Amino acid sequence: MIRTSNTFWKDKRNVRMNYNEGGDDRFFYQAMSSGAIKSVEGRNTPVQDAIATFAWQGKGLLRLFGAKWEILALEASPEEGPAWMITFQHKTMFTSPAVNLACRSKDGMSNKDLRLVEDWLAAVQDNTFRKATQDMFDVTQD
Repeated sequence: MIRTSNTFWKDKRNVRMNYNEGGDDRFFYQAMSSGAIKSVEGRNTPVQDAIATFAWQGKGLLRLFGAKWEILALEASPEEGPAWMITFQHKTMFTSPAVNLACRSKDGMSNKDLRLVEDWLAAVQDNTFRKATQDMFDVTQD
């Protein structure tokens, strides 16, 4: 993850996502002040009658928490899969709506693709979405 408006990630760095075809996902991250790698695990289930929308349910201690999220845009190649992806996380009891920008490459996105994404995000007229994009911050990667 290279940019987000989800405040959970504000004090985290090196956020990595791992999705598998069975619906399980795992987010790896480090706290800013620690070298220890931590993780959050969950399961994604497609939302019926919705395109690219998923219900996430935490695993382990997080099994009481859930969220709904959508894939809004992605750039992909048949050989390598998604190069980058924009997702929208709906408001939950504990979180505000959030926009996330993830990139497969450790080097980040090309300037051209980043400008394309920024222009697209700025053009969306929905007020909830616009507020979430205005609160986006870069996720530290080192």
